[in-house]
Amino acid sequence: MKKHIIASMLLSCFAVSTQATAADNLQYHFSNSLITSIRNCNKYNEEFTKINPDLADMDATCQRFDIKINGILTDNLCHATITHKTQNHGKTTYRCKLTRSQRNELYNAIMTRSAEPITSTFTVFEEYEDEQGNTYREPTVKTMTDSLINITLEKLRLNACEATYEEPTPASQQQFAEYILTFSDNFQKKLQTCTPAQEYIRTPYLTKPIKIIGKEANTCVIDSSAFIYHIPMSEIYKLTNYDQLSVFATDPQIAQYSPSPDLKHTLFALDACQKEEEYSSSIFTQMINAIQITKQTTANNQDHDCVIKYREEVSRPDYYEEYETVCVFPDSEVADLISPYQKVLASSSRIKPSPAAEKAGTALYKILEKQGYCKLNSL
Repeated sequence: MKKHIIASMLLSCFAVSTQATAADNLQYHFSNSLITSIRNCNKYNEEFTKINPDLADMDATCQRFDIKINGILTDNLCHATITHKTQNHGKTTYRCKLTRSQRNELYNAIMTRSAEPITSTFTVFEEYEDEQGNTYREPTVKTMTDSLINITLEKLRLNACEATYEEPTPASQQQFAEYILTFSDNFQKKLQTCTPAQEYIRTPYLTKPIKIIGKEANTCVIDSSAFIYHIPMSEIYKLTNYDQLSVFATDPQIAQYSPSPDLKHTLFALDACQKEEEYSSSIFTQMINAIQITKQTTANNQDHDCVIKYREEVSRPDYYEEYETVCVFPDSEVADLISPYQKVLASSSRIKPSPAAEKAGTALYKILEKQGYCKLNSL
């Protein structure tokens, strides 16, 4: 398994623990000692998962969550360290420096003890990496609907903390892959007879199910969202986990790629059309073992039409594919399409669209598709 995929799993523990929505009714428990330390910045250590065991249960990768408040140092900031340790799978450390105002904001959010959702708009400095590997921080206006404590923690994570990741050993990575990606016993039994069933992989980066469709011409048809597989029944016994499924994906005779446009940039593409500007989104790259999938959205005006192109490239060993979904429609329709999303446009970064912008992009594409404006081409 690729090491950056392992890293993305572990980093997601912080997102899970600090961004669980109010709708999930997750109530954090803060000890009196920790609350006092947050308010006064006196030195204190606590294993947060001992009094919040639900955090460890929420995801198989999150095993231990430690908080250490180091006190006010010479820069007159309150220094704190948050560490996520996982069982033999590496460690992520967040080193935070909080002003008095930020400590007061966190203290007030804790003492409010409310899980009711609110909507807040605030500025954060998010870190991005360009194609050359250079990192930089960009001010971004973000709108978030969640509980007060989750909104406050998100603001601190992005504005006051820096993260470092400690690699697990190769043996730990292999052990982790075998555990986290293995299909359940029941699903494996269904596979052996190719009986329709589905299973969700228990990782943050895989959000769609693996589906067994059924038998077809002595093959078992399986849908993993990215690929449709026709695996010979004589080979199905080899399939016990997701990694083995991705090995089959290297063979275009067995696995057919399922084009799926990256829709989260659609709102910005339409906005560029309205302004008669050319638009190119950031490039999304996904690695599935030896397979690389890249996606990009572009837009421009041509003869009073808005033209949006969703490009997908799939690179397998010795096999390369390109797809392009093209939507062409009168640019006179753009204003009405994006009119309901002006606030989302104003509060979301083009480089990293907000959840609201992603949702708007999907909704807008569905409208274009329903009107018959979009067509998939194999290049």
